[in-house]
Amino acid sequence: MSKKHKQFAAMGAIVFAMYNIVIFAIFGFADHEAPFWISYVFMLMAFGTAAMSGVLLGKSGMALRDWLFGYPIVRHCAIYVAVELILSVLFMSIEYDVAWAVPFVVQVLLLGVYGLLLISCFISKAAISEVHEKVEKKTRYIALLQADAQMLCNKCSDDALKAKCEKLSEAIRYSDPMSNELLGDLEEKLSATVKACGDAIDQGNFPLADHLCDQAMLQLQERNLKCKALK
Repeated sequence: MSKKHKQFAAMGAIVFAMYNIVIFAIFGFADHEAPFWISYVFMLMAFGTAAMSGVLLGKSGMALRDWLFGYPIVRHCAIYVAVELILSVLFMSIEYDVAWAVPFVVQVLLLGVYGLLLISCFISKAAISEVHEKVEKKTRYIALLQADAQMLCNKCSDDALKAKCEKLSEAIRYSDPMSNELLGDLEEKLSATVKACGDAIDQGNFPLADHLCDQAMLQLQERNLKCKALK
């Protein structure tokens, strides 16, 4: 547990202790009806649920917003605990004048609403993670291709060819990073051409490498034009 988490845990423990001291100092321990204990248990559940929300969602997760209202989960936690505190104190105050079913139903509904909003935050978190994964997958191709093109520059000893390879590497760097499934075949050909160029350089066949570098540049231009058309 980090220092910050320990501080929050200590603050929560203090608030919980103060709540119990104030409640039993005002209402006492004896002669309580069912509405009092129902409200007390639901308040304990509010403390526990808010603490579990922080643990499960973590530091970054507390900033996640639900899909319905767009509020961060930390606000939902604060609102839920505050409303539950008001309701529990209210029902404790009128414990002799209200049937046990009333505080039970009202506080169950409040807990259910909070639970739905909490679940929506987890759904949002999963959706964001899925989008990030898709974006990373689509941008990985250009990153790897640019690394391959840079290797052509690093191992080429012919000045004229090296200048062409540097132009190719620069063109790849400033290409649209977002790939598309429809460009799969063309991108495979481009990768194969860059690899073949590297093999030709390794073999000292600079004329072939020069031709392949030009071919890779044309394939890259075609890829970028089609990528733009698919936007």
